[in-house]
Amino acid sequence: MNFKPIATIITGSTLYGTNMPGSDIDTISVVAPYGKDIILQKCQLVEDLKDGDDDHKQMSLQKFFKLLAEGQTIQTDMLFAPKDKWVMYSDIWENIIAQRHKFISKKVAAFVGFCRSQAKRYTIKGNRLGATKQVVEFLRGKMENTREPNITKLRTIREDIVELVKNVNEPEHFILSYDDKNEYMELCQRQINMTCSIKYAWERLKALEDEYGERARAVVGGRYDSKAMYHAVRVMSEAYEIVTTGNLTFPRPEAEYLRKIRTEEVPLKEILEVIDDGMLKIEGALLTSKLPDQPDTDLMDKILADVYFGRAKEFYEGQS
Repeated sequence: MNFKPIATIITGSTLYGTNMPGSDIDTISVVAPYGKDIILQKCQLVEDLKDGDDDHKQMSLQKFFKLLAEGQTIQTDMLFAPKDKWVMYSDIWENIIAQRHKFISKKVAAFVGFCRSQAKRYTIKGNRLGATKQVVEFLRGKMENTREPNITKLRTIREDIVELVKNVNEPEHFILSYDDKNEYMELCQRQINMTCSIKYAWERLKALEDEYGERARAVVGGRYDSKAMYHAVRVMSEAYEIVTTGNLTFPRPEAEYLRKIRTEEVPLKEILEVIDDGMLKIEGALLTSKLPDQPDTDLMDKILADVYFGRAKEFYEGQS
């Protein structure tokens, strides 16, 4: 495709100031598609390219504005990237940057909640896995000490199960539940009738344990998903700055702390407290923020129309 480059911006850890030896250099190019493709609506909106160890993404101006209007953090970051992170740029990009404050809104805060939920997602999964492993080991021990575990019912070891319910590390995930007729051993919302055999219960719950991925296993091992936590704290910090000041600073002022999260030097409990405290600060700041509720999409459309009209005109003039 005959794209016209508008700008190429360094993003990711190099922009944030959290890059380490061996880190990839991530770049995103904003382009204007070929005039004929604009007319025929064949524009490719996003394209991922690979250059050795470095990652490069290419997107149309239309896609860039769409994501920016949603308050997406990467596109917002690009608006505030310092000029030394502009690999190339055009008059079009300079015009966009000159009016960048018209393109940001309170929508940027919406993605903090998403990052927060993603960060906690693997912690919750890790807790569930921890409870699952504990119950699986309990049943394994019962099988080894039972003559016929394939026919011996769970209800024969009910007292031991009740004791385990009291002592399991994550009690909210392991309970005894009931309906009108039956009693169940319930683990992570998976019910097993107490009339089932010990072996059957062990097989089902062992299969459940095996379903968990490496991120959840890392939490059980005392670790955490450093990538998810790193991004959650970064996005939260950026959102607070832009909501309160209307600007973004790069490299990030908290870059050193973010690097420590990446290398798992910060305890998980502390990170979760930072995220929760940050969310409360952002929610309070939104009440007094001078940011508009919506970005100026009319201005985005005007710039887009001017650029795309120019590309279409170039195509027709080239055909004459």
